[in-house]
Amino acid sequence: MLHPRLYDMVWRAKQAGCRVGFTTNGTRLTRANGARLLEFGLDLIAVSIAGARAATHKAIRAGSDFGKLVANVKGFLELRKDAGSRTPKVKIFYLMTPGNLGELPQAVELAAELGDDELVATNLEYVINPELDALRAYAATPPERPKREALEAAEIAARRAGIAFRPYRLEFREMAVCDLNPLKILYIGSDGSVSPCVYTSLAGSAELPRVFEGRAHQVPVACFGNVNQRPLMEIWEDAAYREFRGRFARRVPSAAHALLGAAGGPEAEEAPPEACRSCPKLYGV
Repeated sequence: MLHPRLYDMVWRAKQAGCRVGFTTNGTRLTRANGARLLEFGLDLIAVSIAGARAATHKAIRAGSDFGKLVANVKGFLELRKDAGSRTPKVKIFYLMTPGNLGELPQAVELAAELGDDELVATNLEYVINPELDALRAYAATPPERPKREALEAAEIAARRAGIAFRPYRLEFREMAVCDLNPLKILYIGSDGSVSPCVYTSLAGSAELPRVFEGRAHQVPVACFGNVNQRPLMEIWEDAAYREFRGRFARRVPSAAHALLGAAGGPEAEEAPPEACRSCPKLYGV
């Protein structure tokens, strides 16, 4: 919401027939800005938090004012109600860490009190150094009992409050195709570069720094062209890009495998592209 042409971008995308949304920390979701977003027909706002208490949230979101964030979300939902609108959908995205999972049930209750549409418990998906690696809640092993109990308590709280609740997995399970499905989705960076998703690109860099399962990696970016130099559909149909997508297409289980209960896992003989092998998204978290 810092972008000076946010409303122009929303309007142009809506005019093109797109569903439009974005993620925000809630700081600038004031009543004035909220009224404009309602006017422009936004479809989704995702508000990111990292705790159900101000101290917990601020320990991870340095400089964020939790009280102001909550007040802004409440004010926007009141504006939406007064306008008699059911859109944009407002979702709270709760970043799970080892230190805040115990507050997840309270976060569900807070979201319900505000009138939020859904709470999504997310993971720290892009880890670039050991400090961030210490904040991830997921692992290759089954979650410990306190983590399981926190998720179960959050699910119970959601049912009682009547709010949708969607937690991400806390244990690796390799997927045939991740939920950022590169067969259907692409990402255009600020410099015009075209990549399969935000986790396979870093503007101005040839490599992606990652820490995966405690080990540091330097992964080559997956960039297939630039929209400032070539038409988007020409880039999409580029042979190298088609081969990248083909690896995932060949990993998708057949209908026969799905009937046998094999859906979701990869075909063993087809390895994922190199840019994806150390990405947590490939492992369902």
